[in-house]
Formats: sequence, C-alpha cells, structure tokens
Amino acid sequence: MPTNDFKIDIVGGSNPGKHAKISIESTYNMYISDGALISYPGYKKLITIDNDYLPRAFYVSTLGDFMVAVIGDGIYKITIANEDLGTLTSDLIGSLGTRSSDVQISENGAGQIAIDDGFTLTVWDYLKGIVVVTSVQSITPNSTTDILGYVAVSALDKNGFYYSNVNQLIDIPANPPAVPIAIPAFPVENSGEIGSDKIIGLFEFKEQLWVFGQTSIKIWSDRGLDFNPLQLDQSIVINYGVLNKNCIASSDDYLCWIARSTNSNPYIVVSDGGQPYKISTDGISYKISKLKNIDNCYAFMFTMDNHTFYQCTWPDANFTLIYDFDAKSFFYGSDSDLNYHIAKKVVFFHNRYYFISFNDTSIYEMNSDYENYDGEIIPRIRITKPIRMPDYSLFRTEYADVIMEQGVNEDSGYVDTSFSKDGGRSFGNYIRVDMA
Repeated sequence: MPTNDFKIDIVGGSNPGKHAKISIESTYNMYISDGALISYPGYKKLITIDNDYLPRAFYVSTLGDFMVAVIGDGIYKITIANEDLGTLTSDLIGSLGTRSSDVQISENGAGQIAIDDGFTLTVWDYLKGIVVVTSVQSITPNSTTDILGYVAVSALDKNGFYYSNVNQLIDIPANPPAVPIAIPAFPVENSGEIGSDKIIGLFEFKEQLWVFGQTSIKIWSDRGLDFNPLQLDQSIVINYGVLNKNCIASSDDYLCWIARSTNSNPYIVVSDGGQPYKISTDGISYKISKLKNIDNCYAFMFTMDNHTFYQCTWPDANFTLIYDFDAKSFFYGSDSDLNYHIAKKVVFFHNRYYFISFNDTSIYEMNSDYENYDGEIIPRIRITKPIRMPDYSLFRTEYADVIMEQGVNEDSGYVDTSFSKDGGRSFGNYIRVDMA
C-alpha cells in the first residue's frame, strides 16, 4: 500500500470554516511570532477598589499624568505608588448619578475631563478641583470624543452632535463689564448632522472626527473657520455603520470596528485613515453573526512586542476574538477556565499596559513577561485544520510526531494531545506529556 506523510500545521491562527464540518481550526491564547506560536500576554492584579459595582470606563490623562477609572458611580484617580515595584494607588474624586451604563471619557487641553454616562456630561476640572455637570444644548449625550482641543458629544437617538469651544467644557457665566454675555461651552453653531441616520458613536482618529451611524459613517476635519471650524469631508463615503460604540478602537496606525450593513452579516473592518477594508474571513463573520446578544461587545487595541492586537469580547456569548495585524490572523482569547478574556479596557501608562475587568473592581497589569493569569495557568490550545486525502478516502495513521521547544518559566507545564476522527466534531482521550 502506498504511504503518505502528512504535515500537521501546528502553527496557525483561528480560521474556522462557515460550517464546523469544513474546519474548526482554532488557536487559543497564542499568536504567531517568527514562525512559532507564543503565549498571549499574561496579567497580574495590582489593586482592588472598594465598590459594589463593576468598572465602566478607563482612561489616561497624558497632561495630568494619571489614569481615570469609573467604577460604579465613583470617579477614581489612579496613579503610580512605586515606579520600581509597579504598584498603584487610587483616590475617589467625585461621583456620577448612574452606576451601570456605559461610559466614555474625553479631555481638552485645559485640565478638564468630560465623562459621558449616557445621561449627563460630567466635567472634572482637575486643575480647579471641581466636578460639575455641563449642559450640551439640552441634549441627552450618547457618545463623546476629543479632537484638537474640542470635545464632541452626540445626541442620544438623534442624528446630530455638538462640539465645544477649544479648551472650554464649562459654561462661562455673564460677568459685566468684563464678559457682557454668558459664553456656553457648546455653542449652537458648533454642530453637525449625519443625514437621516442615527449616530451610534464618535471617535477621533488621526486628527479627524469619525461619526459612526447605524448605516453610514462620515468624517469631519478642522478647516480653521471662525464659526463651525469642523467641516464634513465630502471625499470619503462609507455606506455601512457600526455594531455599537464600544467596538470601535484604534492604535497609532489603525482604526478598527465591527461594521453593520443593511444587507449583510456583521464583519470586521479597518482603516488607516482612508477608505476602510474588510479583514474578517467568511468563517469569522459567520461566527460573529451567530453570537448571543451580538450588540453587547467591547473592544480595545494595543501594541506589544511589535504586534498590534484588536481584542473584542462578547460577555453574553462568552467569547473573545483577537486579531493580530502583524501576523494578519485571528485567534481566540480566554481566561484560565476557557471563558471570555476578562480585560474590558486597556490603557498605556508609564510604559506599561493596565486594564479594568468585566468581573471585578481590580486594576490589572498586562505584560508578555507574565507567564500566567494572576497565578492561574493560561490554557493554550491549537486545533489544526482537518487532514484529508485528496479524494476524501479513508486512511490510517500509525503515529504522529509533534516537536516542541519550550523556554524557561516559573510554572510547571504540560501538553495534552488528542485526535479527532470526524473532522473535529469529537476528540479522543488526551495523552499528557509533562514539560520537565
């Protein structure tokens, strides 16, 4: 009988077929680097904040040199306690009128931080030490972002947005004779609309204001005019919208989100400042479309060890999807129990990455030097593509060789190997090898 040697593609990402019997190729908590699979960054819990409700937002003030966390109704200032040890300290500086809705945070150049909880726009002026609520032309705020000293705020369930005067988030009251009339932070003339569409989210990218709607996206840029300086860019037309405002994320080079269209399943797209392009495969798009409560998802981007990642989690569907822009491949993320990855929002501060969690009120550090998840083993799984004969005939294999190279770490590890005879629908018993 003729013999055939099959090469098992141990190195690869998550590339499922539209249907499981085609392929369930999957990679969990690993990504491709220099032709090998290496571990996704681990994390360590640094500080736990005393609050009965979960985190809602995380932000870095570059000018103020601190982090801001909204947990429950509390606004917390997070700073470095010890640079060498990497420890943190927190201070409660104010509160919101809500405890659980989604929150977005923006900042201007005058020490004023805008906190939008979907009901009011709360401004923390950390230079003056005050926390006040600002009226934005009597609208209910839905989304906020900052651009070139302006702070833009969209109206809930409407097609319009307003943006502030430069470096002014609090109304200046009339004080004759120096100021004969009140100066509103958000003048009526500083506004824009998105036609018949409803605005879902605002986002700044490369000094442009991206206005995301349900069925379209439009872009504004600063034209330097005395009135209404942000003007619509007519040269870019994007005829699809976004799943929700929380799935929009950016790095230095890319803006990424999950697109929604009136005539197709959701798909992941990316822009480098121009016309966006699709990066999700048929199988990934199909998998996203079947998730439970698909609109409830949260994404962020970060760059570590020369790889830029877009991570999006659907907590109701218990699923985390990650895209590696450098390897151009997807993989899945998880916690130590193979549930969704716990990171909700990541920020970069003092050359380290920190994140808030879906599950508790702690602040964590994420780092590729951490070889576990806060002391728990990181499950690293690779399910290869099915091995089939060209004519789909049956075949028998007598043995399989898997060559692995491991580094030196503080945790004792092991490898479980299992084989499937039906294309990945079921697997046999595990064969364990301890990594001594």
